[in-house]
Parts: sequence; structure tokens; C-alpha cells
Amino acid sequence: MAMRKPTAQPFPSVRLTAVCAVLLLGVLWWMWLGPASGSPPPIRDTHTPLKLAQVEPRPGLLPAAHFDDNMWGLQSSYSSDLVGPLVIHPMTYPDRVPQRGDVVYFSLPETVRSSPEAQAGLPDAEIARVIALPGETVRIKDGQIYIDGRQLDAFYGRLRIGGQTEREYFRTINRPGTGECGEACQRTAKSIFHMNAAERKIPEDAYFVLGDTAMRGNDSLVFGPLAADRVIGRVVGSTGKADGAQR
Repeated sequence: MAMRKPTAQPFPSVRLTAVCAVLLLGVLWWMWLGPASGSPPPIRDTHTPLKLAQVEPRPGLLPAAHFDDNMWGLQSSYSSDLVGPLVIHPMTYPDRVPQRGDVVYFSLPETVRSSPEAQAGLPDAEIARVIALPGETVRIKDGQIYIDGRQLDAFYGRLRIGGQTEREYFRTINRPGTGECGEACQRTAKSIFHMNAAERKIPEDAYFVLGDTAMRGNDSLVFGPLAADRVIGRVVGSTGKADGAQR
């Protein structure tokens, strides 16, 4: 009686590799489309650089001193005592309009300048980053920014403090050289990282702007949408020559 020849079986390592490949493809697909079926794809910013350029002033560009820490983030501190005067490219609405991710230099609304709470020495102009464009809706849920119901996937798409996530921030506070952050300070930080702001529609002639460190300056969380005609220009870089003179 002839013996039956055994059927060849795939090596376990080959089978394991195939399973891992399928799982990896599934994870990548989930990350791209979102965790829920039918979730709208995120809005991605792939053009805004992560480094503030060093720019030599030239005719047509405006120098501007900025000494607040509202734009202290991943991209730069934007503070003239560290990076030198900012260099502004003038913009005239509607001929030139800001894009999402741009840091704009704008004149403060009169509601801010005339408010009883206005601090002494409040500057005439401020800087902040363009988050939502004319006609879009914007909301903040648990610190994450959403545009037209879509998650903003960018280095500025989630509220941070000094460029740090919540985990990074609480891992580094109260270390030597970092300054003291007591219980009240930590509660404030948590309220920023987990902030909620109701959805609002941006008018066709306005922008929603935020500082890279939330609640440290005057932006749309304070005065609402910024009228387009208040935008003076776009920050294209800094001189790189630290300026110790305070405003």
C-alpha cells in the first residue's frame, strides 16, 4: 500500500509575516480615514514650516518688535528679545489674503483697546496664527481644533503651552530652571489642554486667529473673529538679532 505524500505547509514565519502585513495595512487605513466609519478626513497643513525663517529687512518689508509670549510654540518663541524684530510682509485686503497657518500682524480691535480690563501699555498691534478662514466653522473640543467638523491635523491643531503637549508639560514643570507651577497654575494649564469652545461661523470678511500658547495674548478667544481689514501683514521671519529693548 502506497504511503500518501504529506502536503507541504507554509512556514510559520511566512504566515506570521502575512498576518502582520494585513494588520499594519488595517492600522494605516484606520489612521487615514478616522476611527469611525464615515468620519470626515482631517484638514492637513503640509506647507507651514516648523522653523521661523531668518530674514534680512529690505524695502517693502516692515520691522515689528514683539515681546509677548502668546506665540511661544513649536515653530518659534516669536519674542524679539530672543529672535530679534519680526519681519512683516504687508497685505492689503482683498488683494492679498492670509492662508491657514500664516502668522499675521494685525491692529487690535477697539473693543479690546477700550475695555476696562485692557492692560497698561497694550500694544497697538498683535500677532496670532490663522486657524479658520472666511465662511468656515470652528470649534474646540477637549483642546483639539475642528474646522467644518473636521479635525485640524497640524502642529498648531491642538492647544499647547510653550509648544508642549499636556504630557510633556506636566513631565517638565517644577524642575530646576523651569519656574514654579503650583496647584492653581496646574489647574489653569489643564483647563487650556482640555478647553472646549462652541462652534461658531466665521464671517466672510474675517478670520479666526489663535496664539500658539493659548490664553497668553489677545486673539479670537478674546475678541472673536478678526476682521480682514485689520490684518496689516504676514510674519515672514525675524532678523535673528536679539533685541533686548522692551516696548
